[in-house]
Amino acid sequence: MLHCTINLIHRVNAPQMYGMYLLRKEELQSTPGYLFQEIILYHVTTKSRAMESLKSGLDWRRTRRFKYGRGVSFSDDADYANYYAADYLPDEVNEIIYPSFIKKNGASDLGPE
Repeated sequence: MLHCTINLIHRVNAPQMYGMYLLRKEELQSTPGYLFQEIILYHVTTKSRAMESLKSGLDWRRTRRFKYGRGVSFSDDADYANYYAADYLPDEVNEIIYPSFIKKNGASDLGPE
C-alpha cells in the first residue's frame, strides 16, 4: 500500500532513453527463446534533477550510496524508494520517476550484456 502522497502526475518521455529502451526491447524480442516481461520500477529525486534527467539522461556517476553496486537506485516499491531517498534529498518536493524495465528470470536486464 502506497503511503507517500501523490499530488500530481505528468507523463513525459526522454526521447534518447526511450529510444534506447525500445532498441533493447526489439533486440530481445528478436532473440529466439528469450522470454521477458516489462516491469515498472520507481526512482525518487527532486524536480530539478528529474528535469535534468529528461534533458541529459540518468547520470550513474552521481550516486554516492549503493547497496548492490554503483548505479541509480530503482525499486519496485514506491514507499521504499521514497523512504530511502528522503534522507539524501534537499528540502524540495520529491518526484517519483517510474520507467519500464525488462526483466528475465528474476533479474533486471538494464542494458547491454
